[in-house]
Amino acid sequence: MLFTYSARIVAVLALVLGVLQLVLFFLLADNPDELARYAGRASPARVLDRGVYAILLSLALGTLSEISLSLRLRQKGESTPDRT
Repeated sequence: MLFTYSARIVAVLALVLGVLQLVLFFLLADNPDELARYAGRASPARVLDRGVYAILLSLALGTLSEISLSLRLRQKGESTPDRT
């Protein structure tokens, strides 16, 4: 269960990072100097790529953690996780 919960936390953090990269790209795409200052000397295309990759990674990792949690609950005999 430790890896399942760790994967969920990493997936959420990667999603937040990816969304922040995309927001940064769309806000500063017309000014490459400021984008380079805030995005670590990266070109606008690279910032966009990193944001999309982070979102795709978070979706894949989140899906795997949900599958892991579902299998664990099925082994215990529970039908749905308790989300209270």
